Amino acid sequence: MRKGRGYTPDVAAYDLYIQARAKRIPPTPPNLAAALKLAERAIDMDPKFSGGYSAAAFVHVLYFGNNRNGPAAAKADLDEALRLSRRAVKLDPSFGPGWGALSEALFRGRDFTGALDAINRAIELAPADALMLATRGRFLGHTGNPVEGAKLVKQAMRMSPDSLPMLYYLGQNYRASGALGEAIEAMTEHRARLAGRILPAPTSQLAAALQQAGRAEEARAEVQKLLKAAPYFTIEVAMRARPFQSEKDERAFADALRAAGIPD
Repeated sequence: MRKGRGYTPDVAAYDLYIQARAKRIPPTPPNLAAALKLAERAIDMDPKFSGGYSAAAFVHVLYFGNNRNGPAAAKADLDEALRLSRRAVKLDPSFGPGWGALSEALFRGRDFTGALDAINRAIELAPADALMLATRGRFLGHTGNPVEGAKLVKQAMRMSPDSLPMLYYLGQNYRASGALGEAIEAMTEHRARLAGRILPAPTSQLAAALQQAGRAEEARAEVQKLLKAAPYFTIEVAMRARPFQSEKDERAFADALRAAGIPD
């Protein structure tokens, strides 16, 4: 459901956009590569449709968070995410997911105010898009209000019960609020829904929650799994994708990961 009347895209391009959105979950390297190809095909098919640009921007946001080639290469991904998402918003300001993609890029660039403004605009334009509501909840967790953030994520989960990202967002907010048992439970369930697959972002959250809960041996075991799956993962990579507005909150997360064995 969308408010207002914007550009009517080519039907095939819109279908490619929907496929690209679905393909990026879970965000494994093969899935992201396939999602980007789908988004680029949507752009080629209908260059005036915002969806292709917003879908491609989101992939570059995820590449930024897990770029294994260092900060300079990661910055190139973030710059491309910003370029594409701004293009999406300029082409069709009434297309909510374009604002959602822009919010993600701004958030990774540590423009927290801009990210919240953009996600609020996305929700206004696409109130039925549960992921946008959950994203706002995640942003609140990183800007000092994880309790309210968890409430929003749970509201979004009632709209879309099977969403894997939302369960991860919920666990993030629980950990940030100090509800460590709930965080561990959410991240454990997230892992189970992935059939045991080890992904860097949720595994780092689980390891941090275990460490903060005093379960250091289990935290180290999770870090060993993480580093086996993603040998490039460091504190810098972790904080790049999950910035906090408060230095205290950011330091608490980084210290927990470092204590559990994530290298600098």
